Amino acid sequence: MSTGIKERIEQRQSEARAAVTAEAWQDEPDEQRIVDAALRGGLSADDADGIVEGVQAAKATLKELNGIDLAGLKSARDDATKAQDAAAKKYADAQAAFEQASEQAADAGQAYDDGLQRYRAAAIQARNGTIPADRVPDAVKRIVAYDMAVDAQQRGEGQVRQLRIDRQRLKSDLATLETRATAMERDKKAFPQHRIVGGNLVPSDTGVAAQVKALKKQLKAVEKKLTAAPAEQAELVAAVESARQAIA
Repeated sequence: MSTGIKERIEQRQSEARAAVTAEAWQDEPDEQRIVDAALRGGLSADDADGIVEGVQAAKATLKELNGIDLAGLKSARDDATKAQDAAAKKYADAQAAFEQASEQAADAGQAYDDGLQRYRAAAIQARNGTIPADRVPDAVKRIVAYDMAVDAQQRGEGQVRQLRIDRQRLKSDLATLETRATAMERDKKAFPQHRIVGGNLVPSDTGVAAQVKALKKQLKAVEKKLTAAPAEQAELVAAVESARQAIA
């Protein structure tokens, strides 16, 4: 093929591509015009479809771009950035204030603990007589009162525990003696037994009966104390709380 013919064919194809492209860019492209332009330039169906699809993709891109308000987005970004910066400054200021307040609170707490420790040491000295109890500051006296209230409560709790132990022991001893007394009462008629007490001859079960009576009396006294213990403990607890609040 001569150079001139080739150039003319390429020219016709180029013109056809331009015509197809121009028609595809119309708001409502005419397919027949696209077909006629492709045929005149010797373009294949794939060539024409490729051109039309490329234009359609470009149209979609332009439509998407037209829907983006870049200036509005930039303005919104700038406003949000300013708000973020302002919030960051407030946060940093608040963080610094918090750290300063935390440090001050820790220092104040330590100073208070140190002072309270000195007062507690003085309270111990006041209780053991190292320093006159009537000459210490009122705050030390309140600590002494609190310590004494705690001691009283603890003593009360210890006494209640001991009373419960005593009650259990007395019940056990009483049960043993009552069993023995019952057996002796059953057998004394068939087997009379006596013993000498203070120069007098008395039945051998007299001592057991007296022990049973004594144990019942002791058990009754213990039960009475245990009945009163809850109210007494409540008073001791209230006294401790009142004394604690006085030094808080």
